[in-house]
Amino acid sequence: MYWLGVAPEPLGREHLVPDKDEDFYIKEAANMLVRALDCSQSSEVKSRASQISNKLSNEGRSSAMKMKVVLVLCIVMLIQTEVAHAAVYNVGGSGGWTFNTVGWPKGKRFRAGDILAFNYPSGAHNVVVVNKDGYNKCSTPRGAKVYNKGGDKVKLAKGQNYFICNFPGHCQSGMKISVFAM
Repeated sequence: MYWLGVAPEPLGREHLVPDKDEDFYIKEAANMLVRALDCSQSSEVKSRASQISNKLSNEGRSSAMKMKVVLVLCIVMLIQTEVAHAAVYNVGGSGGWTFNTVGWPKGKRFRAGDILAFNYPSGAHNVVVVNKDGYNKCSTPRGAKVYNKGGDKVKLAKGQNYFICNFPGHCQSGMKISVFAM
C-alpha cells in the first residue's frame, strides 16, 4: 500500500485488500480508534468508540469495503477530537481581568487544555495560580506561579483551577475566579 506519495499505477484490488488476514487489520483499526480517542475529553465519545471497537473486534472476517469504512470512521473521529481541543476564553469578557470577575465562569463549560486569556494593563494587576485554600483566603501559597505581563494565557488543567490577583485588596474585591475543566 502507498501511505505517502502517489501510486505509480492505478489502484487495484491488491492495493485495497491487505496481504494478511483481514480480521487482524479490522482488530488493529478498532484498537487504533480506541487509542486515538483516549485523547478525547468527552466520556460519551469514548463510550461510543469503545462500542464500535468491540463490535468490530467481534465480527470476524470482513470485506475490503468494511475495512475502508472503519478507516474513514477513524479519520473522522480524529478530526473531531482535534476540532474539540483548546478553546480560548477572555476572562471577564470585554472588560478583561478586573474587579468583580468572580462570577464570570458561571454558565460556561471548560475543558482541560482550554486557554484562559487574562487581559489587563501591565502593572495594574497580576494573575496567580493558587490552590483552593489560597482562593478562599485570598493568599498566595509558596511557589505559586505568578503572571504579570497583562496579556497572560494560562492552559487549564483537568479539575478545579483557581486564580487570584494578589495585589492588596484586589482578590477581596472579587478579582478571583474558580474554573472547573472536564
